Amino acid sequence: MKKWLKVLIILFTGVTVAGITFLVNSAYIDKHTRLVNVVIAAEDIPPYNMVKKYATAEAVISSVPDDAVTDPAFLGEQEWYAGSLGIGKGDIIKKSRINNTETNPFGKALALKDKKVLVGVKTDQVMSAGSNIKPGVLVNALVFIPSDNRSRPENTVIGPDQDSLLSGLLIREIQNADTNAPNGKGRESQPVVAVIETSIPAAQKLVLYQEIGKVYLVPAGVDLVSTGAAVSTDAPVSTDNGSPSLITSGSQYYPEQPVSPSTPAPPESPSQAVRKR
Repeated sequence: MKKWLKVLIILFTGVTVAGITFLVNSAYIDKHTRLVNVVIAAEDIPPYNMVKKYATAEAVISSVPDDAVTDPAFLGEQEWYAGSLGIGKGDIIKKSRINNTETNPFGKALALKDKKVLVGVKTDQVMSAGSNIKPGVLVNALVFIPSDNRSRPENTVIGPDQDSLLSGLLIREIQNADTNAPNGKGRESQPVVAVIETSIPAAQKLVLYQEIGKVYLVPAGVDLVSTGAAVSTDAPVSTDNGSPSLITSGSQYYPEQPVSPSTPAPPESPSQAVRKR
C-alpha cells in the first residue's frame, strides 16, 4: 500500500473519532446543563387533595422525569388530585402521581364540594329522554305520581313550577345494569340509573318521589365545566424578580340557569290589522 494512502486512512480515522467524541461530549454536556420548564407544586398537597396551586420553574433536563408535567395548561383542563403519596411543595408534578375523577379510587365523590351529594335516579330510555341524558347535562325532573283512589283521586305530575328543587340538576354519570356507561347493543345500551349531583334537600325529594312515583329527566342545558369544554381564564402572573409565576386553579363555576321561553306576542285584533293597511 502506498504511503500516502496510509496517511489518508489514518487522518480519516482520526477525524471520525474526533467527530464522534465531540458529539458524545456535546450531548452529555447538553443533558446536564440545558434547562427546561417544568410545573412544580406551590404548596404541600396531601394524598387525594386537589392540585390547586402550582408554579413553573426551570430544571436540568437530566433530572426531569419522563412523565413530568411541563405545560401548566395540562393541569387547567380539568380538576386533578394528588395520588396516594401526595406531592410536596417544590416537587415536580408527575402525571403518574396525579389522577382525576375517572381514575382516582373514590370516583366522582372525590370532587364533591359545597355540601353537594350524589343520588341515583332510576331511569330508562323514555324517562331519560332517549340518548340526551349525558354527563354534564343539566336536567329538570318531572315526577309522575299515580292516583291511589283515596287522597290522590287523580294522576299528578309535579315539575319545577310546583317544586323548585326539581330544577337545575347536574347529571354526573349514566350507568347500565352492569354499572358501566351504556354502549353497544341490548342490555349494555340500556340506561338503568342516572347519577345526579345536587343538594341534600333536593336528593331527599328525589328519593321520596321515586318511592311514590316515577321521575322523568328533561334536559334543560349543559354545564360546560363538567364536560371539560370550559377554557381556563387563569394565566401566569409575571413577577419582577424572575421568580416562578404562580397559577391558581380550581375556580368556582356556577351552571347557567335554564332560560324560560319568551311569551309570544298576542294576535292582532281585526281592527288593528285594518289600521295597518
